Amino acid sequence: MIFNYQQPTKLKLTNITDENRPLVTFPINPEKIEIEHNANWVMQNVPGLSMPYYQFVSGGSREVSFTLPLYYAFVLEETKGLGDVHNKIMWLESLTYPVYSAAGVLISGPPILSLDFGEMFKAFKCVMLKCKISAYYLFDPVTLIPKRADVDITLGEVITKGVSRNEVYIPHGGGANG
Repeated sequence: MIFNYQQPTKLKLTNITDENRPLVTFPINPEKIEIEHNANWVMQNVPGLSMPYYQFVSGGSREVSFTLPLYYAFVLEETKGLGDVHNKIMWLESLTYPVYSAAGVLISGPPILSLDFGEMFKAFKCVMLKCKISAYYLFDPVTLIPKRADVDITLGEVITKGVSRNEVYIPHGGGANG
């Protein structure tokens, strides 16, 4: 009997601003991913109407949030030296910092990233809005470097033009009502 085993797809995060384009593939996928997108409306009171009138102003930010579990035991070739938890934490946290010259002059803001997560996100351009690190009970006894951590990440989508509803939702066989 022949088994057709496919390697599971893993979450990948790439710093696309950096010429070296560091890519990190995380060995354990998040248990859940939250997507939040808002629209900005202005409420206008109109004399004589029974309710206020809402005027669309702009789309709000689209944010993707998830928690990455990190364990020391996972060291993969494609992580390019980011095998231990401490280095992964420091790399993730660095994605929230700008770049300064030796003279202290701002060169650029934090990098633009690309998130890849199977069919859900392919080359999703974004920036790191939040990186919250929770290190846990397994610490190296000498250095106290964590061997276990959860990193709460919030990414904000980067766009260069407006996105139409028709680009986000393409009905295939009935739409929302059928």
